[in-house]
Amino acid sequence: MADPAVAVRIDHAPSIDGRLDDSVWQQIPPITDFRQREPDEGQPSTERTEVRVAYTSSTLYFGMTLHDSEPHLITRSVLQREGPNQQDDRFVIALDTYHDRHNAYIFGLNPFGTQEDGLITDEGPPNWNWEGVYRSEARITETGWTLEVAIPFSTLRYPDTEEPVMGLLLYRQIRRKNEEVFWPMMNRNYRAGMTQVSRYGTLRGLQRLLRSRNLQVKPYGLVGRQTPGLDNRPSDMARDVGLDVRYAITSDATLDLTYNTDFAQVEADNAQVNLTRFSLFFPEKREFFLERNGLFAFGLSNVSAGSGGVGGGGAGGGGGSAAGQEAVTYFSRRIGLTQPIHGGARLSGRSGGVSYGLLNLQTGDAIDQPGANFAVGRIRADWGRRNNVGAIFTNVQNHAGYNRAVGSDVTLRFFSSSQIAAWVSHVLTPDGHAASTAGDASLLIQNDRASVAAEYLSIGRNFDPAVGFVRRNDMIRHRGQLGWYPRPSVPHVRQVRFLSTMERIQGHRTGDFESGLVSLESRLVFRSLDEVEVEVSREIDHPAQTFTVAGTPIPPGAYAFTFVTAQASTNSGRRLFGTVSAGAGQFYGAHRTRLMGNATVKISPYLRLGGRLERNVFDFPDAGRVSTTLASVDAFVARGRKLYSQWLIQYDSVSQDLQANIRVRLWYRPGSDVFLVLNNMHRFDDTVNPRPRDFDHRAIMAKITYLLAF
Repeated sequence: MADPAVAVRIDHAPSIDGRLDDSVWQQIPPITDFRQREPDEGQPSTERTEVRVAYTSSTLYFGMTLHDSEPHLITRSVLQREGPNQQDDRFVIALDTYHDRHNAYIFGLNPFGTQEDGLITDEGPPNWNWEGVYRSEARITETGWTLEVAIPFSTLRYPDTEEPVMGLLLYRQIRRKNEEVFWPMMNRNYRAGMTQVSRYGTLRGLQRLLRSRNLQVKPYGLVGRQTPGLDNRPSDMARDVGLDVRYAITSDATLDLTYNTDFAQVEADNAQVNLTRFSLFFPEKREFFLERNGLFAFGLSNVSAGSGGVGGGGAGGGGGSAAGQEAVTYFSRRIGLTQPIHGGARLSGRSGGVSYGLLNLQTGDAIDQPGANFAVGRIRADWGRRNNVGAIFTNVQNHAGYNRAVGSDVTLRFFSSSQIAAWVSHVLTPDGHAASTAGDASLLIQNDRASVAAEYLSIGRNFDPAVGFVRRNDMIRHRGQLGWYPRPSVPHVRQVRFLSTMERIQGHRTGDFESGLVSLESRLVFRSLDEVEVEVSREIDHPAQTFTVAGTPIPPGAYAFTFVTAQASTNSGRRLFGTVSAGAGQFYGAHRTRLMGNATVKISPYLRLGGRLERNVFDFPDAGRVSTTLASVDAFVARGRKLYSQWLIQYDSVSQDLQANIRVRLWYRPGSDVFLVLNNMHRFDDTVNPRPRDFDHRAIMAKITYLLAF
């Protein structure tokens, strides 16, 4: 393990301009021992990196000198605030502020100073939608690039002690070399890379930090016009105000209050075409729910032999997607997505090794949907170096009754990247016969070269937590995976990945076989980070009821089908990058052909264009040829990293909706924004002619927020 890093107390704050010419930086010894994870594990970085750490009573400062022998080849193309940025040269600071070896903040920057930030909870995939309040500036120099970062202690939560000790990880990505370097060294057997908080180094030297009230008040004002559609109502003006308040009761506990919560500025969901008989999962993007969302998570399956990507994934490239989840006891998108949120509160904090969270929100009435009170309580205790046990309680209640869920979970971690995990959850309703239980137990053993995983999942017939998500009820699933990931000594090849998955699902009540899956995947990862992949899957399904695919009914019966997919993708650091995929095989008695492609071209840092196309063609013996098409075009247009716009236009042939979402954001000071949002939905009929105007929905909104800190 590396020697501890030491933060040096300074009397005068440096100017955050990216120059590192303030005298304070010259007096601080740098951290320099950066080691490669990729491509040559354990070797020194090919380019020297110097990191200096300073602080005042209110702010933590980092000054980075990132030498580069070819500064004209430094990659910088991203101006919008998002993450993770796999396209550019990049530097990341990760802080385990409680030094609990479980949780961390992420602050990432590119050579523009563009910010990416996220939260790591219990060494899980980062939540990249979180946005912290801090300052950063970067500059290209004759010898590389320099970077300055100022993180107010009010942005962080940390122990209320005189000399807090924090975990620290520093990471640099040199894009054109596909090189990843860490301090301290993070070898490949720790597959989670950046999220492996238990392997962080130590930051010492912090003393006498300012204990302010840490009160933040963030009012908003909104004005706009919208046409509701569907019911022939005329356009109406929208005028609204609201308020979010955050108060740090102590440095360990935070109270968040919200009144008349609004999410007008939230980006649109990417369209999906559902070709299954089960529900789709969409990720949470709303700011209020993102803070400490990882603490409240319960039932998310993070055990998979296929997890932990090669290359950039090792640096925390995962986006925390829960797209494959089956049963989640708490899913924040069940709150206020179709109803107004009048207000509520969230209390979250940590005491010793125990993290806790309490959430209570009240929604108003919507069409055919009465308002309700949503309450969630969560507690999780760490024990040992990497283990934890927890419990959850949820309650949704209105005049029609209540739906409550209680659950408990445990995770035991061992070796480098292995774990045993289990959870159980029970739903209670006024009519006790509707009560039901779900539970999961899993084992994952893995390192950089091999993996094995096994899982048992049981979901009761009536399991339906009102503030959760359940993809498929009444099932018992047995699942296993085997993986082998050699690194052959072959020119231009980084790693080969072989993964096999076996799955069997039976009815929970009857025990009858319902569906099964066997798949074999082979992926070749080049040193350039281009990839090619081939997958063969054999699926068996016995639907008991008729369901539809693209409007075509699939009757009950026994189906078995094989599908073969080939895919190629290119490194996102290139000016033009993308993915193409083609597949063919059977599908519920039909022959299916699937073509998919997406591409992005970076014309300049100020203009980026992208597109996506997915087409499925089904040849049914009786229904004939049926097809689905999903198409989208997106654009990014910027004046700079504080003023930019994002455009998304998408169409799918199943819903026959043409949707447009345009967002303009002015980030005029840290934590304060102006948004201009235009949403438009137009529905077509079967002959691709526009329907009457009552099927249209249009809205244009302007919203301003202003952060007041005390």
